[in-house]
Amino acid sequence: MFNKQRLHKLTLVTQFYNILVRILSGSFFIIVLAFFQEPDLSNILIFLGIFLALSLLLFVVETVKYFRTYYWIEGNRLVLQTGLFIQKEKDIQISRIQSIDTSEDIVHRLLKVTKITVNTPGQGLILDALSVSQYKALSDYLNQLKISLNKRTEDEFPEDKLAVDDTSEVIRSEAEDAPAETTLLQLSVGEIVKMTILNGAIFRGFFIFLIGFNFLTDLPLDDLFTEVGSVFISASIIILLASIFIGMILIYTIGIIASIIKNYGYKVTLSGEHLNIKKGLLETQSQTVPLKNVQTLEEKQNWLMKFFGYTTFSLGLTSDSSQKNNENKTEIKEDGQVVLFPIVKSEKLNPLVKQCFPEFVLSPVENVVPVRSIRRFIQFPVLFWLIIAATISIMFWVYAWIAGLILILFYGFYGYRSYKLTGYHLCENEITVQTPTLFALTKTYVPKNRILNLQVKQNLFLKRANLMKTNFSTAHGIASKEFKLKYIEEKDAFKIFEWFRNGGIN
Repeated sequence: MFNKQRLHKLTLVTQFYNILVRILSGSFFIIVLAFFQEPDLSNILIFLGIFLALSLLLFVVETVKYFRTYYWIEGNRLVLQTGLFIQKEKDIQISRIQSIDTSEDIVHRLLKVTKITVNTPGQGLILDALSVSQYKALSDYLNQLKISLNKRTEDEFPEDKLAVDDTSEVIRSEAEDAPAETTLLQLSVGEIVKMTILNGAIFRGFFIFLIGFNFLTDLPLDDLFTEVGSVFISASIIILLASIFIGMILIYTIGIIASIIKNYGYKVTLSGEHLNIKKGLLETQSQTVPLKNVQTLEEKQNWLMKFFGYTTFSLGLTSDSSQKNNENKTEIKEDGQVVLFPIVKSEKLNPLVKQCFPEFVLSPVENVVPVRSIRRFIQFPVLFWLIIAATISIMFWVYAWIAGLILILFYGFYGYRSYKLTGYHLCENEITVQTPTLFALTKTYVPKNRILNLQVKQNLFLKRANLMKTNFSTAHGIASKEFKLKYIEEKDAFKIFEWFRNGGIN
């Protein structure tokens, strides 16, 4: 039995650090406002007094909670007991544990302690903080016990097998050797910078800048001011545009630095039936992804990435609960999507994926949208924006039709991309779906046994054109995710339907 015990005593230090961060972040605007005013000693003393009193109060609360917090293992349950006035117990079934993740901010690393998150299909448990030896012993014991429970050989683990304290030795697996760890991807600082640049943000920034430049330079300022005044105004506009440009570069540089801090040492490893993602400079995070939870594989590529031969690869996962706990800094989004390879050479992707998911075929798609479908991608958005632009031009601003024309051109381009790039491919037990957006292309690989439902739709107008819509959904996150193939040939829609209903390819 894993005996009842407290968290590491340095938890008090990490909690005090968290208190200071919360108070200072909450007082940020007050501090900024005070900085621009003349210093008043009485106000400063009042602020410091409130700050110290609040910090002391919260620290006392956290100290009481620390001495009333215990965790232990009882049978098939990992139990956490905590509470300020009323102690509440929260437990998880060990046999349902999916992963044990760690997170260490700068204080944790200095103190050589770690915060662990025990993930299950439900909410999971967070233990902050344990020493490295405590974490290792608990992790090994949980993994051993999970294997034993799954094999229905609980007698192999007597209840008094392990007692853990700060100096306890690491327990090694007696049932079987740990699987070898294979490094799949490791990003250098240069590759992180490249990832930040190629994700499209710099393109969007320059696009917005050019729109603003054209808008300002087209304003009829000469009709509003004298010639002398116009000279100063023109100079002011040039200075303003230069400031905007420099500010945009500065903000983007800060974004690159933030990306380096967040993704420093980015490393993906494969060990048995789990993938592990480790990254972070100031805060090191380790996230484990069970392969059995993977529902879909997704490859996404924007224009810049395609030009330089790179792509992004992510996984669609399933979960029984949303990530509502602010302390759980998992990278899994609400829709169940987690980025595995944020940037990787396109030609290296398939061999890497095959190491993790050998059952996936990863077939290229066949483009299936006919020419007569182009107008159906754009007709309703174009009609909508045409009416909006015309209304604004007549009633408010005469130049609004220019913005409407730009939007219409964008939707026309989107319709052409949808015609050229939408496609699918069927294998015996897998479907590949490719769908474009305005600036990116997404290719998704979906096993047949992961599809929850599949529909084919056809209204009167589509029937006359021998076209159909197909959509299907898979479990993603706490809900589901829908995939659509719009305005494809009737025969293709029925082919997909028969593949899903009967199995196999005719």
